[in-house]
Amino acid sequence: MTMRNNKEAVIPGLTRNLGSFAFLLTMTALLLSGCEKEIVLDYDEASSRLVIEGEVTPGNGPHEVRISRSVTFTEPNVLPAVENATVTITDDQGDDEALVHQGGGVYRSTGLLSGAPGHTYTLTVAVDGETTTGSSTMPVEVSLDTLSVDSLSVFGNVNLIVVPIYTDPAGIVNYYRLRVRVNGTKWPLVFARDDRLSDGQVNGQPLFNNDEPVEPGDLLSVDLLTIDETVFNYWSTLESFTSSGGVAPADPTSNLSGNVLGYFSAHSISTVTLVVP
Repeated sequence: MTMRNNKEAVIPGLTRNLGSFAFLLTMTALLLSGCEKEIVLDYDEASSRLVIEGEVTPGNGPHEVRISRSVTFTEPNVLPAVENATVTITDDQGDDEALVHQGGGVYRSTGLLSGAPGHTYTLTVAVDGETTTGSSTMPVEVSLDTLSVDSLSVFGNVNLIVVPIYTDPAGIVNYYRLRVRVNGTKWPLVFARDDRLSDGQVNGQPLFNNDEPVEPGDLLSVDLLTIDETVFNYWSTLESFTSSGGVAPADPTSNLSGNVLGYFSAHSISTVTLVVP
């Protein structure tokens, strides 16, 4: 976390991309949800690029990195897994661990490297003579206090909405990402938040998914991820694109070096689960 210093914070996926942000977001939604969404694409026949999605969480993990390559729009909707990478995560204490390939481009730690708030982690990926690095600092966890489901009437129809409630620590710049799962299936939506206008306040902003509404009896789970600013910028860009419905001119801002797609996030996480009444 960063001390606020009497200033407001000025702020802000992910698997398939042609150098087009729109295409990246569309493929993210398709891969995560299996749902088809109609959207206008602005793409070009870009060359294949590495797609890296890495996460470090508190404790001994396993910490995980997924690596694939983008494909062009005219190719089949299957992202080739990268299975010959050398993947290492190092912390700011000089400890490191080489992740082990599990198959399908998934690399996991074996428990040697521990994630802890306040520490900075650096990911290094080497494949086919190309080396990519990225760093992220794990913030102190902000707990998800409770989770509720409220009803909203729209044109005579009653819809259920998810309301995660958490208290933002005062005087500290905080960045968040929320993930929602219903019956084990993750919503293919991006929810990125900061405390620029809500420092020290109780937050209860509802979350919607019109394509996959919540119903009584569903098992609902919400993760509150406390993330650093670089990771927030990535997810906030994706969320902005989703809400605007437009076509963005470039890829979302990544904290990874080189001509690659994706992100590396060291984050704290708080989870609340309930059965929808």
